[in-house]
Amino acid sequence: REAPPTGTDTNDDDDDDALAYLPAGVFSVSPRDWSDWRREFEFAWGQADARFNSPNDVVVSRETGSIWFTDPAYAYLQGYAPEAMLGDWVWRFDPHKRNLAVVADGLSKPNGLAFSPDESVLYVTDTGYVTGRADTPYDRTQPRSVYAYDVLDGSRLANRRLLYVADRGVPDGIKVDAAGNLYTGCLDGVHVVAPDGCLLGKILVDGGAANLCFGRGPTFESRLYILSEDAVVAVDLFDGVLGAPVGVETENPPTAAERDAASGTKAQHPQLHKH
Repeated sequence: REAPPTGTDTNDDDDDDALAYLPAGVFSVSPRDWSDWRREFEFAWGQADARFNSPNDVVVSRETGSIWFTDPAYAYLQGYAPEAMLGDWVWRFDPHKRNLAVVADGLSKPNGLAFSPDESVLYVTDTGYVTGRADTPYDRTQPRSVYAYDVLDGSRLANRRLLYVADRGVPDGIKVDAAGNLYTGCLDGVHVVAPDGCLLGKILVDGGAANLCFGRGPTFESRLYILSEDAVVAVDLFDGVLGAPVGVETENPPTAAERDAASGTKAQHPQLHKH
């Protein structure tokens, strides 16, 4: 959660129902032990005058382990964070070299992102149509689009091209199936788009779709889980429609301390401020 707006009273009581505030940044957490978490970084390039806006979506490369994320300034526009210090950019972080770099600019509000199955293409949604401002929530001249980039050397992006424009709302979260087709959450549900940008069909969902993911394992890999505004929806897809691989699970993933030892860094566990 973003830092509270100016003037919000926070305290450190132990109320389990309290809201926990953390500054914008990138965090990692063990999928098997929620208490095993750390802040990877809060500021770009380690500079206190380069605080992230409000990191939105993240994907990890299976090939390199690099972390790619979007950072639109929605938190500031919605009154949840101080004035933005950085542009609305797409970032890449190399956890092995501890190197952080901007890989894409020129977008209005970069939002969801996903790799193609072979990781040769990165798809990024741009939701600039939704301004984040209370007085003018929509700007019909701004993007509601999915863009495709070629991934070069596993570290750079090139050849941006427009792939798809949503006819209802904006393409928010995005995922890819094993055949390379895209699934993106929009105002009327999930839009299914071919790699060439052709709309294959829609999975209509009352309340629309914000984010989504495929299940895992032989029982669930053909099931799509969809987050609407007020519900979690599960949809069984046709036989043979499988989610693209997103990573490799291990029996005993490394702890934060083991990750620190491997990278030569020390975990940052910032104090939670509860309201």
